[in-house]
Amino acid sequence: MSVDAWPSLRPDWTGQAVVVTGVAKAGQAGAVVARAFAEHGATVHCLDRDPMVEERVAELRDAGHRAVAHVADLTDAHGLRACAQSIAAAHGNAVHAVAAIAGGFGWSGATADSDPDQHQRQMLINATSAWSTARAFVGPVRTARGAFVFVSSPIVQPGAARPGLVSYAMAKGAILPLVRTLAAEEAPHGVRVNAVAPTAIRTTDNLDAMGPDVRYVEREEFATVILALCTPAWRRVTGQVIELA
Repeated sequence: MSVDAWPSLRPDWTGQAVVVTGVAKAGQAGAVVARAFAEHGATVHCLDRDPMVEERVAELRDAGHRAVAHVADLTDAHGLRACAQSIAAAHGNAVHAVAAIAGGFGWSGATADSDPDQHQRQMLINATSAWSTARAFVGPVRTARGAFVFVSSPIVQPGAARPGLVSYAMAKGAILPLVRTLAAEEAPHGVRVNAVAPTAIRTTDNLDAMGPDVRYVEREEFATVILALCTPAWRRVTGQVIELA
């Protein structure tokens, strides 16, 4: 078998469209994932409801990369599908990878005293946003025979429990049936669907909340796994949750 028969672990996404959600705040994971795809040649479409997404895209363009900002509400299924159709139309109706990074952490307190507003927020920003993203982009990803990567948490794995995090755990737990169902539905079309489940990532927000002494997953490590899951070298991996500790 020649070397050329081996799928590349360093793919060239030149001329291909990649979507990354949750790209607004400096120092957060989404911006690093977007930069990693851009450095491998992709045209990166960055989505966030926060207008600061324009600043992150300007940074990518200043570095010589191809990037487009979209201010979008990821919980608005109809609006997001229209955005997806617009993105796909600029790339032959194909999107090669979707990294659904948008979401957020939040303490809800003990279940008996948990805050209904916080519960609703966690479900919207984590579960609903992931479902809306899958629904909006599945057609263009199918055209490209591409990949989705979502973000869950080790807290939802069997045997795991953290008091005070019921709403966050429920919201991140919803990612698992989404990944497994979408993977089964889209396997005949060559689409891969996986999730990463990191412990705390070293982001600005997490450092502010938890301090510097936590065993963090570095943002670059997180991005490396997401890129790997989207490469042809991992084309046989689908419906899986990869824990990062």
